Amino acid sequence: MGETGQSEGADRAAGARLDRVRGYRVRPEGGGLGEAIDRARRAVRKRTDAEQAAAEAWEAVVPDEFRERATFVSVRRGVVTVRVPDAGVRYRLEAWVRGGGQATYAGVAKTAVSRVKVVV
Repeated sequence: MGETGQSEGADRAAGARLDRVRGYRVRPEGGGLGEAIDRARRAVRKRTDAEQAAAEAWEAVVPDEFRERATFVSVRRGVVTVRVPDAGVRYRLEAWVRGGGQATYAGVAKTAVSRVKVVV
């Protein structure tokens, strides 16, 4: 009987140690990876919505001569990037941007526009 008592005491002690270790290893509810993924998904959706609105504003404001040849690429930190097929179109589009096109676009766009970058 003495041996069984020692065995039960050792089992309880081992169980208590195991519970203590599990307390360190078990993650609390709601703090897992799923929450971080949901936050990232919402941020991407928000960025996509902002870019979509900026692209629609570009299409509404850009003159007809550039609409077919100047493609909205992105908006990052207030810098709108537009792609054109050649240097001639780039020159004329940059002249339009400097001549008040950027201000017109910034007034229509739902996002901050600090610069319009034209790339070939």
